[in-house]
Parts: sequence; C-alpha cells; structure tokens
Amino acid sequence: MKIASGPIVYATAQFPVARAEMRLRLLSTYVFILGAVIASISASSASSTNEAFSSAAIVLGCTLVIAFGIELQAGVRNIFRVDIFIVVVLYGLTFLEFLFDQEDLSYQLNAANACEAIDVTLCAFGGLMIGRHAFKMYAGDTLSDMTLSLSPSRMMGLLLGCTLIGYLHILLAVNFDIVEALRQMTLPRFSQSWTRNRMGGIEALLTELGLLIFLLPPLVGAILAEHRRYRWYQKAIAVLVLTLTLFFGFSGGTRYIFLTYLATFGASFLLLRRTISWSLLAAVGVPLAVVAGAAAHFMVHIRTVGVQNWEVGVERSDRFFVDMNILNISGLIQSFPSRYDYLGFEVPFIAFVRPIPRVLWAGKPEGLSISIEEVLGAEGWTLAATYIGEVWMASGLFAVVLASLIFGAAASGWNRVGSTAQGNLDKIVFASGFFAAGLCMRSFMGVAPAVLPTVALLLFRNWQYRRQPRNPPRPRHL
Repeated sequence: MKIASGPIVYATAQFPVARAEMRLRLLSTYVFILGAVIASISASSASSTNEAFSSAAIVLGCTLVIAFGIELQAGVRNIFRVDIFIVVVLYGLTFLEFLFDQEDLSYQLNAANACEAIDVTLCAFGGLMIGRHAFKMYAGDTLSDMTLSLSPSRMMGLLLGCTLIGYLHILLAVNFDIVEALRQMTLPRFSQSWTRNRMGGIEALLTELGLLIFLLPPLVGAILAEHRRYRWYQKAIAVLVLTLTLFFGFSGGTRYIFLTYLATFGASFLLLRRTISWSLLAAVGVPLAVVAGAAAHFMVHIRTVGVQNWEVGVERSDRFFVDMNILNISGLIQSFPSRYDYLGFEVPFIAFVRPIPRVLWAGKPEGLSISIEEVLGAEGWTLAATYIGEVWMASGLFAVVLASLIFGAAASGWNRVGSTAQGNLDKIVFASGFFAAGLCMRSFMGVAPAVLPTVALLLFRNWQYRRQPRNPPRPRHL
C-alpha cells in the first residue's frame, strides 16, 4: 500500500477519554429532557391541532439549539457526531414543517390525538439522547497524528471504481448511452428505464450495487479537503463525479437521498481539514444548508413533473412541506393495538432480511403482513412514518423507547470510529455512516441496505491495512 506523503508518526498511548466533552454531553441531555417536558405541556395546552404541533416544534427547536450549543463549547469539531445528526434529522422529519404555516389539520386529527403523537415522538427523542451515553467519548488524534492515508492515486482509483460499479445498472439500462441516461434523469420520478423491478432478479442485484453511489460524495469531500495532494485533472474528475451524483440525486426526487449526499460530502470535507474554524464551518455549512432547504422545499413538487419541467414544479411550491410523518405516526398509534395486533418480531426480521437479493432467496417476504399504507387507507401510495411509527407497529411505546435507546447507543459507538481514525480512509468510513444513520430515522425498515456501502468500504479498508508493511513503532515527537 502507498503511504501518504510526510513523516509517519505513531501514537504512544491509547486515545484519552474526553471527560470535559462527556460532562457537556450530560448537561445537554438534561437540558433537552427539560425542554421536551415543556414542549409536551405546551402542546397539551393548545386549542387546536395545528397549534399543538407548532408550539411543540418551536419549544423543541429552541431546546435543540440550546442543548447542542452547550456541546459546541468543546470545539467546532464536536458538531460532527452521529448522535447529534440523528436527532436533528428526526426533528426535521417530524416537527420542522410546523415552524411554518400549514393548512388546517383538524379535519384529519383532533388535538388530543395530536398530543398523544407528540408525546410518543418526544419519548423517542429522549431515548436517543439517553442512549448516546452508553459509550464513552474519546478525544482522538488530530489529522497530523494519523498513521495511514491512501495515496492520491489509490483514492482516485477507489472513486472511479465506485462510480463505475455504482452507475453500472444505469449504463446497462441505456446501453452505455450517457446522453440518454442524463435525458432520462430529467423525466418524472419512476419513469426511468433503470427503475428496479418490484420482484427483483439479476437486474435487482445490480441495482443493489448502485448503493455504492452513496460513497461518492464523502470520497469527493475527502479529495477536495486534501486538494493540495492532487493534480488538477484529478480534482476536475472529482468535481465532475460530485456534480453528476448531486444531479442524479436531485432529479430522482427522493429528498433524503439528495440531503444525504450533501451531508456526507460536507462531513467528509470538514473532517479531513487539518483545522476547522467557525468561518470555515460557515463558508461550507451555510451554502449546503441553503441548498438542502431549497431542495427539501422544491423537490417534492418537481419530482412529479421532472426536472425538464421544473418551472411547473416551482409554481406549485407555495408551502413548506416535508412528509407530515407525525400524522402517520398518530394514525398508527390509533390503529395498534385497537384495530390490529402488534406485529412483534416480524418488524425487525423483515428489516434485517431486506438486503438479501431475491435471486438468492426466491421466497423472501415482500414486506410486512400489513403495510403502513393498508393501515392508514392509502394503498397505492408510499407513506413514511419514521422509525417511530414502524416500531410502534411491533410493540407500541415499549418498542419505540427500546429502539431509540439502541439507536442512540449505536450512534455513540459509531462516533468512536471517527475519534479513533488513523487515516483519511477511516474518516471517509466514518462519514459514510451518516447515510445509514439518517435513513434509519426515516425508516428502520430500509436501513439494512444502507449499511452495505459502509460495510464494503470497511472491507476495503481492512484489506488495505493488511497490505501495509509492519514497521516497529517509534515515539511521536511532541
């Protein structure tokens, strides 16, 4: 394996426990729990459904700003943590849209049921915040202390390999006509020739390889962060790949995919910088946030008409809308177990077997015995209820709290991958995990396939590390 230019240095001790950061994290959790209680009381005193949601959204939003502001006292790098990311994502999926005026929801949901859904959602937030204390925080080494990094040539090889394999199912569908592929990307959602067959097969297996596309933004972010190591044409190729991937994500109309591209690119770019200042964070974060907000607003309308008719979609975008997930959560709360029995272990089983290709398991279940759409009377549509609604179907509030504790703990454990990184590839592996973490908040049922790109990158990392010559460690000069 080629080693990055510059002296090789070795850590002489284990990563120190970040005790100050852990104290700030604990204080942040206390503040959040207090804010969640206030949000619940504020919602229960509301006179209408919309007022209940908006009051909870405002109080919880302010609480998140204060709580995470406390943790930022430890430094700007402390913001790049998965536990913080998943809480922000879940807030965006459940409450963010109620910071803006919405149409009257009282005809769909009364205030009492709205408050019940709010309380269950707040319990989920609390579980995430408490679960993240399952693991200690480590200060980690700075980038100057990293012992392993892929050379520019290997980084470019990894980028081009993931690009070719990831887009292979698209190229095969259009007979490697790139112009035709770009044209079809501008068509309305689900009208492209590479849209996956519902029952799967060899083509579906190739589509699974398309998950490697999710590795492209963090790889490009790492390359641009270390741009001085790369030649101009390598950087040009990286920018071209990023542009294509962002266009592909935007034209596909699935907002969480496009937002994940932005998040993993930004995280990788900033994590690979030797120093991060508030000015750099603003210079990178503000434009990405503006693009993310605009995309979340317009994509829901543009996707039905296609990018080629974007003017029509923009004209329809008169109200900020996410997915009204909390309405679906409320519907599931009212339906289980009053109308339907809890599904129990069927929910995690279906979630875990989802990555298995049907070509290898012809009898794989297609989905839950009863879907969210069937329960809510919206067959033919695709509804989302976040992981909260999905695990409620398994066993009610107990399952919601348990799942939240597990997800919070898993996020905290994954943070250690970032804090103990030993090279640029480790940082990219860590950044790629934001994809699965964010998707898990949107849908626990769909998270298992999202883990596969990170697993593939981990396997590549381990293969590279085994090829490294074993040199005796030498002390680091302080």
